Amino acid sequence: AMDRARALLVGWRGGPGALGAVDGSGVYHEKQVGRYCGLHCVNNLLQKQAYMKKDFYRWEAELSQQQGDLQATCGPPRCLRSVGCRLSPPDFSVQCLEMSLSSAGLDMQWFDRRRGLESLDLLEPALVGFIVNRQDTKWSSRSLADSLERHWFSVRRTDGGLFYNLDSQLSRPQALGGEKTTIAWLQAVLTDEQSCIFRVCSCASGNDGSVSVAADAADAFAATAIAASTAAGAPLAAPTAAVHEGSAKIEL
Repeated sequence: AMDRARALLVGWRGGPGALGAVDGSGVYHEKQVGRYCGLHCVNNLLQKQAYMKKDFYRWEAELSQQQGDLQATCGPPRCLRSVGCRLSPPDFSVQCLEMSLSSAGLDMQWFDRRRGLESLDLLEPALVGFIVNRQDTKWSSRSLADSLERHWFSVRRTDGGLFYNLDSQLSRPQALGGEKTTIAWLQAVLTDEQSCIFRVCSCASGNDGSVSVAADAADAFAATAIAASTAAGAPLAAPTAAVHEGSAKIEL
């Protein structure tokens, strides 16, 4: 209680210029600024202003350099599958988010939604929370047609086993409850089959249906796509590193 009161008195974690605030429940939450939902997503999951946009730009520059190196050694076809499309900043890729979490000692793994959300294993002790890349259909007044947009947000588990939706588009954190209510909420929110879920753990999980989101994992994603294409009506939810905020493009 004393720690919570101290946090409330300070008001902001990260000092002057911090992006987020601590609400009455003691939960750190950054609200949406521009198109930096990927940055807010990570900081909200880490419960502090761990990174700034310059950090994400640096990682994206490193990834761009790696893409150039891959193109020089393996040729365009495989490189496009490994690294994925590039969009103008501030569109942060899934690889960038993975690098930021890895720097904090966490492992980000894609979850195969075809296994059912009940298989997320939200009670695993190593689980910190999960990240969602949601695809939405929105009406564009500019093109006078529907457009597909993507948005990063995170859900954090507390020490007491409760889950909080820390979507930066919310005015404040949303308490979801325990495992069952969180699963039910996910089922209601993720209506689009191309919305993706990534488990975030303090260590790698071995047999939970997750796949590490590294560039070399693109071959596993491609294999998943081939398998899915042979099953009529089977949804394909496996992304490559081409998942970006503000983009509807996912390449295999």
